[in-house]
Amino acid sequence: MIVKCVLAFPTGSARAMAARYEADVVWPEGVRAIGPMYFRFLNEGLRELTIFEIDEDRASEALSAIREYPKRYMGVRGFTYIVDVGLDSNEFMALIGQDGRMEKPAPGEDGAVVKMALSFPTESAAEIGRRLVDGGFDWPDYIQASEPYFFVFMHEGFRSFTVFHIERDRLTDALEEIRSFVKRFFDVQGFTYIVEVAASREEMRNIPE
Repeated sequence: MIVKCVLAFPTGSARAMAARYEADVVWPEGVRAIGPMYFRFLNEGLRELTIFEIDEDRASEALSAIREYPKRYMGVRGFTYIVDVGLDSNEFMALIGQDGRMEKPAPGEDGAVVKMALSFPTESAAEIGRRLVDGGFDWPDYIQASEPYFFVFMHEGFRSFTVFHIERDRLTDALEEIRSFVKRFFDVQGFTYIVEVAASREEMRNIPE
């Protein structure tokens, strides 16, 4: 099972959010957290994104723990959140009726963090899936990539997230590789994308109020 937890808050609340964070959060057995990652949204403040890979037999316990997590931030000015269940890459392929299977690499843990988000309408899902499988995921050694995780957005279709851990001195090269990767989808109807470098928790703490 794949779950996404997004916390949203204005820039002026960044320090209050950081003050309530507990670095030693322990998730239940069978839960692997990718994140938290921090991104700025123009005129909307900051968002914390964590993606969870959950063993199916621990789903109920894991969801309870994930839904409990945002409660520590209740009362922070402007704070909102959403917990959303999604699909791993092979569940997505099965949903759209594709026979191919995607690679499922283990995401990295060190270095700069980059998020690649691909958005596309449901009618383009089969073509996106085909190109993902046919194109493969042949990243250079200095890029460690997760598999793509897929979520459905009402009235918008699908959005996939891939998380990269990149050697810091190769960040510029890595961004070029990622942007080159998305070119395979440019002529797919309704396709859009965004590539973002995540801020660290230390950077979030130092954002001026």
